Amino acid sequence: MTHDPASGGRSARTSGSSIRGSIARAADASRTLSTLGTDIKDRVIADIAVAIERERDAIVATSRLDVEAARADALPEAKLARLAVSPDKIDQAAAGLRQIAALPDPVGEVTEDRTVGSGLRVQ
Repeated sequence: MTHDPASGGRSARTSGSSIRGSIARAADASRTLSTLGTDIKDRVIADIAVAIERERDAIVATSRLDVEAARADALPEAKLARLAVSPDKIDQAAAGLRQIAALPDPVGEVTEDRTVGSGLRVQ
């Protein structure tokens, strides 16, 4: 569920075609990202951490709208709790992004090499 400002604050369900389009764009982006150098990827990840911290208030405010809309749709409290984004969750996400940027770049590395029952080698 996403907040749609054009709908006067009501939530808008994401359509299947919109989701498929998002998936296709993510797949295209992943192919592009795999060709970038580690320094560029690490810089982008660090920039995302800074951006979510900078936009903390807007993210939290939009989350509140989403939670209110979900509550109006009678979403269970457990799901509402997972949906809610607090300033602490923003801080945790930014810290996690910085930890990811500090890790070695796994692109092109073999992290597992095994042969499955059918004889197929999986790397």
